[in-house]
Amino acid sequence: MVQESLSNIRRHSGASEAKIKLVRHDGSIQLEISDNGKGIPPQSLAKSGRANQVVGVGILGMRERLAQLGGHLDIDSSQAGTTVKVSVPLAAAATR
Repeated sequence: MVQESLSNIRRHSGASEAKIKLVRHDGSIQLEISDNGKGIPPQSLAKSGRANQVVGVGILGMRERLAQLGGHLDIDSSQAGTTVKVSVPLAAAATR
């Protein structure tokens, strides 16, 4: 998740800064990767109208991997940057 997110930041965002936060909270591992880039263009948001779903092979791959672990991915994006939030149940994280 970190590698794909950082690759996306480098390739697309134009960001000068990225932050990674990893915490254990309420029986899960939570990862947050944020940048101060230009954000994800509105036309790249999923057709479902949900702002936290983005069309893209890398993002779809992350969603698929997380689904196998019972985790989930949320993406918040604006012109001020993008934040990718990942949550994986601790039991799933320990078995992989």
